Amino acid sequence: MPQQPEELLLGLKIEEIVRRFHDDKSSSDFIQLLEYFGLPYASVRAAYGYELSTGQLRKVALAFGLSYSCDGIILDEPTQGLSAQICRRLEQLLTAGISDKALVLISHDFRLLARVCTDLIVFDEGRVVFTGTIGQVLLAAPLNDRVGLTKFRLLSESMSPLGSEVYESS
Repeated sequence: MPQQPEELLLGLKIEEIVRRFHDDKSSSDFIQLLEYFGLPYASVRAAYGYELSTGQLRKVALAFGLSYSCDGIILDEPTQGLSAQICRRLEQLLTAGISDKALVLISHDFRLLARVCTDLIVFDEGRVVFTGTIGQVLLAAPLNDRVGLTKFRLLSESMSPLGSEVYESS
């Protein structure tokens, strides 16, 4: 799923997307995921992408990507533009192990990464600067400063804590 998935959906009706790209099983999964994200299929079925709000388009794109019949999913900034409630639902879905598909998650949302991923690859200016686990990246103080995790920690702790399970190792 690209970072701006709504651009791919603007000229199509939602039912066309389902008909063109999904088999019976993935169509059913798509409809269930839309419902899970709070967007009834019946309310958007006949709508063109340009008739939907940005939030609705992002939900359609997420449901489409997660239900598509394939071996792996790449999600690029999947929480961008979503409400906190929908972000939590996506997190719950991803941590529940939605399927046996491989998952690659590209995000600046460290809270999501910390809760969903087991292994990380951290890039800085297009170069790999770290590979390892969440616990290891949290222990890497120079890396934390370099890629902004120190600032993230300060902001997170002052606004709403991530939970002790994320920061036990620091």
